[in-house]
Amino acid sequence: MTFIHAFLSELADKIPKSPPSLSDAALQALEHCRVDFERKNPYNDIKQILRYERVLTKAEIDNIDGKQNIANRSVALMEILLTRDDDDILVVCDALEKSPVRSLNTLGKRMKHENPDSPPSLSSVTPLALEHCRAEFERKNSYDETRQTLRREFVLIPAEAENINGKQNTTDRSEALREDCRRFLNDSKASLERLDSTNEIENINGMQNPADRSVALMEILLTRDDDDFLVVFDALEISPARSLNTLGKRMKRKFEEFKC
Repeated sequence: MTFIHAFLSELADKIPKSPPSLSDAALQALEHCRVDFERKNPYNDIKQILRYERVLTKAEIDNIDGKQNIANRSVALMEILLTRDDDDILVVCDALEKSPVRSLNTLGKRMKHENPDSPPSLSSVTPLALEHCRAEFERKNSYDETRQTLRREFVLIPAEAENINGKQNTTDRSEALREDCRRFLNDSKASLERLDSTNEIENINGMQNPADRSVALMEILLTRDDDDFLVVFDALEISPARSLNTLGKRMKRKFEEFKC
């Protein structure tokens, strides 16, 4: 940014704006996507666009950047967005849609187009596809091979990944997690509810047995949506391990079969 652009931008920040007016529809969309928005933490990916489009002032960006806990930055951004108007929210949606990260791209589309009364969840076909590949997914312990992709695509937040990484080897915990997973599949309502990520992570953090990590990953995935599962399928398909590559293709194929 040149000196002139910087000067004009600073000057524009000082010009009084008319009171913002957030429509009921925009407010519902924000509240509907709030948990997903804060979990995927898109602030660093979109802050330059929001500054350029004057959605955020320099002072606001400095204030948000000053938060040492990175996760709190998107929480602070959301609080600011709730005081803006519909045009500003559309800028945020467009910025997310242009992101090369698929989960952020999907989040932008959801915020812009999805019915606020229909929260993101697993479709009815996903549990069926998972049931066919679940034992193989856990036996092949795909977590270690896919975790970097799942972090990059915001399928897992840092706390969740860190918690899974620390799992301790206990047969009882592993069996308990498997029972939880069966409960999720049998109880459609429970399988669609998002769990508190901190509690999930603390539960998973005690496991050092790699086999338990994929069980724990599956439990978390059952609280996500179809887009997150497609990320998992793709991560498995690009694995250099042939068995995981095949697993990814099989899971995606089953997903498509049940979808038809």
